Amino acid sequence: MKPYYQDKWVTIYHGDCVDVLYSLSNMALAVDGAITSPPYNVGINYGEATNDKRHDYNKWCKQWLLLLWDLMIPQSRLYLFVGEKVMWQLKPICENIGWKYHQKLEWCKPNRVGGGNKYTCDWDQMSESILLFHKGKRTPMIKVVSVNKQNWFKALSTQTNYSGENHRLHPAQFPVEVIAKIMARTPSRVYVDPFLGSGTTTYCAKKLGCKCIGIEIEEKYCEIAAKRCSQEVMDFNVDK
Repeated sequence: MKPYYQDKWVTIYHGDCVDVLYSLSNMALAVDGAITSPPYNVGINYGEATNDKRHDYNKWCKQWLLLLWDLMIPQSRLYLFVGEKVMWQLKPICENIGWKYHQKLEWCKPNRVGGGNKYTCDWDQMSESILLFHKGKRTPMIKVVSVNKQNWFKALSTQTNYSGENHRLHPAQFPVEVIAKIMARTPSRVYVDPFLGSGTTTYCAKKLGCKCIGIEIEEKYCEIAAKRCSQEVMDFNVDK
């Protein structure tokens, strides 16, 4: 496979994650961390190449999660950002493959009120869950003085009218603050993100001295991710 973008720390592939993960699993790669968020099967418009409304959603998720399992070495960790409606579907799929569930983290969004809740007066959706799994024996987390050990992160949801790192480049964009803190405390050194989007995982990995492989099916987001990773940021830290 020819990477869409590559430097010392980051490799980005443009293509379907199932095809790319299959090819990567045949390589001698010591991938020991994954941070990703698959489409939630709710019809979000990511682009022409993305199918976000599948009748075979569970079967498809089992396919790429199994390939991810084959790719990763023992003592790996998987952080899976999930929506409310698919969380209960994906957890048993992961466990049936072999992933051992550890705990649920929470990303709290003080500026986000979700979907139709404002019309139905239901509880406002101000958070997103992160399921943490591990493969084989779990190793200790890294102690970082500047990062607390709480199982929730308070960080703004990106918006199109924000500037800097909080500017939205993708409909379901990770905040740099959350990914940087997760990576800072995780002993993994080589990450993979099968649904790279605008490239926050590759961006953070590079700035923290880790390697990361990103896969993205929409070329426009590959371009955005490559541009972000090619830029040098001198004062990047996890204290922000």
